Amino acid sequence: MEKRPRIKLELNFHDKIVDWIGWGLLAVIWFFAIYGYVYLPETIPVHFDIAGKPDGYGNKISILFIPFLTTALLAGMTILNNYPHIFNYPVKITELNVVRQYRSATRLIRWLKLFIALIFTIILLSIYNAAINMQTETMQWIIPLILLLTFVPVVVYLVSASKNSKKLVSEKKTRK
Repeated sequence: MEKRPRIKLELNFHDKIVDWIGWGLLAVIWFFAIYGYVYLPETIPVHFDIAGKPDGYGNKISILFIPFLTTALLAGMTILNNYPHIFNYPVKITELNVVRQYRSATRLIRWLKLFIALIFTIILLSIYNAAINMQTETMQWIIPLILLLTFVPVVVYLVSASKNSKKLVSEKKTRK
């Protein structure tokens, strides 16, 4: 494994806002999970088919799985974001591009944390809504939304990282 520089990145205002929104959504998840555990019926929908209809039911304690999983994911990604030198990058990391690539990669992780919190918030509220209203149909757009929120940031990052790399190469050539 190549030796990469270890640098401390300062978060800008935008990065801090994205982080705070993600953690705020986690607080919403915990609130609705605990509230749901107290007030939901004993049996709740715990699985939905591709059309968004509940097709699996379980005990209401299973609603607490969502905040625990979300907390573990957000905490793990937060810790991981402190070590950008261990990430995989689509370009070679050099002294010229290290700050730009690390910042871009940590920003991707930050946005993915936010989107994971948003996805689990939507799932929790869908379970809550289906359990309270005894709906047989919920939102059909959940799966496309999950795919969109998962893959679009990664594609944007890969395109951005590639452009940044090409830009640095051209800047390096003009300096010579």
